[in-house]
Amino acid sequence: MSGADPVPKQSHFRKLSGYDFYQDVLGTPKYVVAPMADRSELAWRILSRRYGGQLVYTPMINAKVHIF
Repeated sequence: MSGADPVPKQSHFRKLSGYDFYQDVLGTPKYVVAPMADRSELAWRILSRRYGGQLVYTPMINAKVHIF
């Protein structure tokens, strides 16, 4: 072992609840948009930005399609 203290140090950051995260970190976005799985990629992101999406999710990735 490296001799480091096995007890983790206390973080000075507090964990935010769901609404606190939405309000404090994301800035309470009014327009939240999310695509349908396997139906959109770049076009979705372009249209979402163009028409005022403030919080935009990316499409779900199908892990069976990708070989890692």
